[in-house]
Amino acid sequence: MKLQKPLLLLLFVSIGISLNAQQWTKSDLSERSSIDNDYLPEKYKGYQLEFPSLMTELEKVKTSESRIELPTPDGGMEMFMIEAADVFHHDLAAKYPGIKAYKGYSLDVPGSYIRMGYGASRLHAMILREGAQTTYIDHIKGSEQKYAVYYRNDYGLRARHQFECLVNEDSRDIEDVEIATTRHGDCELRKYRLALACTGEYASFHGGTVESVLVEYNVAMARINGVYERDAGITMELIANTDEVIFLDGSTDPYTNNSGGAMLAENQNTCDDIIGSVNYDIGHVFSTGGGGVANLRSPCNNNSKARGVTGLGSPINDPFYIDYVAHEMGHQFGGNHSYNNSCGGNRNNSTAVEPGSGSTIMAYAGICSPNVQSNSDDHFHGVNLIEIANFVTGNGNSCAEIIPTTNNAPEVTVANAVVTIPARTTFFLNANGSDPDGDEITYCWEQMDIEIANMPPQGTNTGGPMFRSNSPNTDSRRFFPRRIGESTWEVLPTVTREMNFMCTVRDNNSSVGCTGEVNVEVNVFDTGSPFRVTAPNTDVVWPASDIKEVTWDVSGTDSAPINSTLVDIFLSIDGGETFDIVLAEDAFNDGSHEVVVPDIPTDMARVVIVGNDNVFYDMSDDNFSITAEFSVDITPFSQVACGQDELVYTANLMSAAAFDDVVSLSVSNLPDGAIATLSENTITTPASVDVTITGLLDAEAGSYLSTFTAMAENTTINEIFAINIQNDDLQITNTTTPADESTDVDPVSVDFSWDAQEGVSFYQFQLSTAPDFVSAPVTSATPTSSTVTRTDFEEGTIYYWRVRARSICSTGKYSETKAFRTASDGCVQYVNDTPVEIEADDVGEVESILEVPMDIDFSQAKVTLDISHTFTGDLSAEIASPTNVSFDLFD
Repeated sequence: MKLQKPLLLLLFVSIGISLNAQQWTKSDLSERSSIDNDYLPEKYKGYQLEFPSLMTELEKVKTSESRIELPTPDGGMEMFMIEAADVFHHDLAAKYPGIKAYKGYSLDVPGSYIRMGYGASRLHAMILREGAQTTYIDHIKGSEQKYAVYYRNDYGLRARHQFECLVNEDSRDIEDVEIATTRHGDCELRKYRLALACTGEYASFHGGTVESVLVEYNVAMARINGVYERDAGITMELIANTDEVIFLDGSTDPYTNNSGGAMLAENQNTCDDIIGSVNYDIGHVFSTGGGGVANLRSPCNNNSKARGVTGLGSPINDPFYIDYVAHEMGHQFGGNHSYNNSCGGNRNNSTAVEPGSGSTIMAYAGICSPNVQSNSDDHFHGVNLIEIANFVTGNGNSCAEIIPTTNNAPEVTVANAVVTIPARTTFFLNANGSDPDGDEITYCWEQMDIEIANMPPQGTNTGGPMFRSNSPNTDSRRFFPRRIGESTWEVLPTVTREMNFMCTVRDNNSSVGCTGEVNVEVNVFDTGSPFRVTAPNTDVVWPASDIKEVTWDVSGTDSAPINSTLVDIFLSIDGGETFDIVLAEDAFNDGSHEVVVPDIPTDMARVVIVGNDNVFYDMSDDNFSITAEFSVDITPFSQVACGQDELVYTANLMSAAAFDDVVSLSVSNLPDGAIATLSENTITTPASVDVTITGLLDAEAGSYLSTFTAMAENTTINEIFAINIQNDDLQITNTTTPADESTDVDPVSVDFSWDAQEGVSFYQFQLSTAPDFVSAPVTSATPTSSTVTRTDFEEGTIYYWRVRARSICSTGKYSETKAFRTASDGCVQYVNDTPVEIEADDVGEVESILEVPMDIDFSQAKVTLDISHTFTGDLSAEIASPTNVSFDLFD
């Protein structure tokens, strides 16, 4: 009798591995407090940070510039070059080495500059961008390492808290701002020693320790300095003994937390008593109540330099730092309120240049109805830059440390400093800017009229602002109103009046920002009706090369005081976004002019008429279409040559009824060795032409885009068609990564690659734990490129993979099977060729071979045998290696 006796042999090998975790991974931000809900923007991307890994990168910044990669709000990653830029005095930084700040620039997006830092194992970052929204990375309070990544404009009304700013009346003691100035500042960087105190309530909000408060100070001042350095050439450094004016107990601190007015004098006394008047240049105190209040032009003044207060119930993130702290410090450096609304008696008549609540730092965005928007844009209005420059180059220069720079101011000019335009008519202003240092400049056109007016602006206003300030951008030309999305805060005058504008050009230098300015006076004259295009003004169709009449209402613009006797006529083919195609120059401003329609097919055409040597214009109300003189259609668009020498395409040419020109035909961009033969080389439309391509057997495999050209007197059309030469003799694919018999491969994700072949439609990729790709499940893929990525592998497991090329013409052979083993923190399991039979009456040995397919070192092995036998006492077992080293398992 024979008995079936299974023998199971298991070998466990202990193997260690170290995996490199990604620094940033996407997160749903489910972990957050109710306070954070108020200060999270309405849109953001959530991320989890592996902070120790990031710290390894930041440690490199100690001695030189270093690269760091950070996430973006659109889900991508961006690389920056950064350097140390502490906002702490070096003695304070030495005392708290776990708090650091950096600055730098983007390697991926030109004109993007970063201010960032960390403290208490939490990162923060602000990226200022030329002509684009500022980006923030903020830690979520109460979470371990979760962050919101967002654009500044993603904040909404949820970030607003009750706040009021009261400029101390005792400081209103200088003359009104003089608008006509040659330059804001002198391009020097001024450093001021900042004594920044806080109430016990503020300290409690941020963790209740000196270090936790300093961590938040680091966030605040890195961002405030970023804006102040770019706009005004000002930087502030926290003094060495800042920790002595951080108070942790609201019941014993020297401040009245909910009274900004009371804290003005309290902070002056506290800073003088503890810090000493000669040891700081500007002082400020943070609280959780009392709003904001500050003395104008207070730095360097021993009697008032610490008279600055900012308090908010949730003093966190940029609704606090920029909307409020930068605002109150702006008062201290000489900036007045810039909004035209009347809110609590805080309007400053000599600088009321922004309509409504305003939108810049020194305005009241979101807290002064009617509001332009809910939060401030992070730039100063030109009127405030004048005030700040006047102060820091005057009385505010006496205590500042001048840091040498080599930066030079950008230059800016305009063609006409005074223009006259018709009422009710759109206009534009254009500046010509340059920078001697090659810095990337931005432009900001702003209205400078201060008269108190009805808000939102009304067309009948005879004074005051009609147009809001927008963030600086790289476009030198500003349209009024903005062409995209007309606003309540962009209103054309309907009456005779004067408007004044200033263009501030920023150089955005990474060391210290500097500006140039130019002013334009716009005189509006009520002619009774607007200058406007009357035709084409509907969805008409213009055939190319036709002569068409453009008409418009002159509306008195050819007479005094406007005196525009000529106009220029332009074509836009993108719905009015740009209009650089000239239809006519120096045409008489008499209401009509014939133009030749260019051969630029589009269904988004508009005509734009501009006063010659003036700035008023009008555009067609609706898009219209331009059709080509004739058209070309090639069928089929693409064909495959599979072991054949010839392909035939058909070109169909159609035209408008009036078109009778002779059209010459040709073909170019063929595969090497191929020849094109046309059934006709010249035609008149309509026509159908056969295009025969021969010589393909001698051409290299690949995809080719060839060109069929049809040329008439005024029109040339290049139509593309595709030739796909497939390889009918595919080679065995050579695999490259992972290398054969690789070990400790990351089980999270594996990138597979192989040498690409020409003429391949796709590849067949197979992955399995069985080398025969039959006895275990197979994972397959059909990539069109020579790479594929797979994720979520089992740890400590051997995988086998192979790949072959496929084309429409043929199928290649599979590559040599390659193997790799994934890493494991535990064990790797190998199973032998069991079961084997042991005869009941046999005397001798039964062998089971356990194959370990890779060369590995192991520190421990565990062998398990499962034996079923009538006389187990008769059995013994041992395990032997290929080098004849053996061990008894049992005897």
